[in-house]
Amino acid sequence: MAVAALLALVALLAPGQGRAQDGAALAATQALFTARDVAVDVTADNALKARDQALLEAQAKGLAQVLRDLTPADQQSRLPQVSAQEAQNYVLSLQVKDEKRSSVRYIASLDIMYNPPAVRALLRQNGITFSETPLTPVLVLPLWQPQAGGSAVLWEDPNPWRETWQRRPAAGLVPVTTPLGDLGDLQAISAEEAAAKRADAVRRILGRYEMTEGVIAHALQVNPDTLQIDLTRVRLAGEPGQAAVTVTRRPDEAPEAFLARAADEVTARLRDDWRAQAAAVPASQAPSQVTVLVPTGSLNTWLTVRERLSQVPLVRGVDIQALSRQQAQILLGYVGDTNQLALTLAQYGLELSDLGGGIWQIELRQGAAAPAPAQVPAAGSSVVAPAPAPAPVVVQ
Repeated sequence: MAVAALLALVALLAPGQGRAQDGAALAATQALFTARDVAVDVTADNALKARDQALLEAQAKGLAQVLRDLTPADQQSRLPQVSAQEAQNYVLSLQVKDEKRSSVRYIASLDIMYNPPAVRALLRQNGITFSETPLTPVLVLPLWQPQAGGSAVLWEDPNPWRETWQRRPAAGLVPVTTPLGDLGDLQAISAEEAAAKRADAVRRILGRYEMTEGVIAHALQVNPDTLQIDLTRVRLAGEPGQAAVTVTRRPDEAPEAFLARAADEVTARLRDDWRAQAAAVPASQAPSQVTVLVPTGSLNTWLTVRERLSQVPLVRGVDIQALSRQQAQILLGYVGDTNQLALTLAQYGLELSDLGGGIWQIELRQGAAAPAPAQVPAAGSSVVAPAPAPAPVVVQ
């Protein structure tokens, strides 16, 4: 009865769904145009000059970060170089964190939000394509191998690679969650299964966290100055995707900073592959619309389907037309054809079927409905597109 009452309440509130979606869309846009944890360290003649110079530097540095986040890798060499003075014109707000100062030095970390229309105009003026497709949260499994030929560790200590991912900020380039490492996680996937790239084991732990994408980040320390990272992306259906990143330690770079930069390079690769996937359908293609029925055996089922639809790159809109205890009727906007849509939905644990008469059905794939989730840490939280034996990316 409690579930039925909740479904009835949701049905009564359905007319306000558009406003809620508008609010979520606004928050997602703001996140895409926000540079977080922009670090500055400036010394000048006095504290006031150091602070003013640092804020100018941070605004330019943050804008460059946002521009990189919005554009695919093959476009980034053409990004405009915006001066510190010019960058001020694109700023909506900034928040100063972890501020430290002396009589001549200013150190701080800032979160800076930029004006979306102004940033879009800047990119278009320079003929640069970009994507605002929201990034899907990904569960990262940090597998650490301290030397070639040695054993890899996932849950055991020491695992400095896992510790690096656990220290990452809650919001960043790619929404990332690292498993807690509790008994349920240990039973879901072992280090040996992760090293063997076992997709079934990755899907077991995805079920625990009610997530649709996972990445095994297998970091091999070739030598103290070189890290080879093999990435295996797993979704709820389809073949795993592969990628590789090699990171070289900089002179005088501390081991902790080296690993943190390696994690940054992994998230950048995940972002670029997601952007490439999102760009596979021309932006000029007009979305199609189809009426879809979604069986709702419980409120949790409906919320899970709706959340997963919001992650599918081909989906362009979900408008609720009717909602009852048994099912939801939605108008689904999408690009591509129905075969592409069905294959992509399957990767997110959703099954599309044709009921005839222009009506389709979407339901959770058998075994894709996750049990009650483990209590996850704040998601900091897309993923590697399938590619056979890609050429490694070397970062120095």
